[in-house]
Amino acid sequence: MAEEQGRLSSPFAAVITARLTSNFGTYLSMIALNVYMLELTDSPTWMGLTLAVKVLSGIAATPFIGHAVDRMDRKKLMVFSDLTLAAAMLLLVVLPLPWMKGYIVLLMALLGVFSTLFDTALNAATPVILGSRDTLRANSWLIGGRNLVVAGAGLCAAGAGFLFKGYNAIFIIDAATYLVSAGVLGLLSMRTSEGRAAVEAPAAGLMDKLRSGFQEIDRLPNSRTVALFLLILLLDTFASGSHNIGWPVFSKILRPEKPMFYYGFILFFYAWGNVAGIYQLNRMAWLQRLRPETLYLAFTAIMSAGMILIFQTRLPWFIALASFVAGVGDGTYQTYFTTYMQQVPDAVRGKIFALSGLAVRTGFSVGFLAAPLALQSLSVAAVAALFHGLVLAAIAAVFILRPYKERTL
Repeated sequence: MAEEQGRLSSPFAAVITARLTSNFGTYLSMIALNVYMLELTDSPTWMGLTLAVKVLSGIAATPFIGHAVDRMDRKKLMVFSDLTLAAAMLLLVVLPLPWMKGYIVLLMALLGVFSTLFDTALNAATPVILGSRDTLRANSWLIGGRNLVVAGAGLCAAGAGFLFKGYNAIFIIDAATYLVSAGVLGLLSMRTSEGRAAVEAPAAGLMDKLRSGFQEIDRLPNSRTVALFLLILLLDTFASGSHNIGWPVFSKILRPEKPMFYYGFILFFYAWGNVAGIYQLNRMAWLQRLRPETLYLAFTAIMSAGMILIFQTRLPWFIALASFVAGVGDGTYQTYFTTYMQQVPDAVRGKIFALSGLAVRTGFSVGFLAAPLALQSLSVAAVAALFHGLVLAAIAAVFILRPYKERTL
């Protein structure tokens, strides 16, 4: 046990610290940028289009990112991503107001590309940094810790109207966290990839790289499970467009004079639900005896049910409880999803995670475009119920259609 703890303490603990510092600023600025764009335009459609730009830029870059992560120094890729985003955030402070709406759209594109690059490189490097196959515990630290800082960001956002005038202080904090992350990573001496020949493959087009990634899935012995995971992930992230658009809209409805208050309030309890799910449920031995498909589907369903309930009342205690339940489902399924995917061979791990990123960003982009259209004729509560209801229906269909012998544990 002492040896295992040592493996998680250095340099992986430093990587966790760097990433979580960056996450704090990222989520704080996400809240601020979404509310700021809503205030600038008074339009959920504009906010949805802006968020769609972020995910669409990640989609466009995904094949090239998977290729780069499998062939280049993963640490240098992470440092470069942090420095680029720090500079981009600082520009928000000095740009004149008439340029702000257009620059936020550009900033979202940069966030889509470089946050995807960082996350793909880190996920692919985690088993190598650890030097151990016990990635479940490491992912619990990373995902659980991330959600602790999400809770902190939500708490700060809830009080931001009282602490700060305008949004510049939040943007400066965000840039500083990216710089801290880059500095910590830059000082570390660590391996982030297993030994492989440094031979550059011939350049391939976008479709060739996508085809290569799908072919890698088809060759895996657990290809059906991986494909199922990715399909449900695609539908889940489509539904997530409803609550990502819905949270700032709902917050503004509940408290127009402090539009970030309920947004931060929801994220705070949602993040604590993530932490509770990760650190309590992952310790239960009976869960580890269940099929990974069962765990992934069950906790995804819990997350969607919680998301629907958030918007059904104005009672703060009920909103907090529903947010907590949604967080429990979300954090737990993410841990098992990431750990399961990390078992593929190192040589193709980057491509597999890039494809999972493609599923996430495709779902989000379509959801971000569809949710504002739905909000033109439906309430925010109805839109959340419609979108996440699709996820619940799909998961129910999978359980019903699976042969009984496969559901016997």
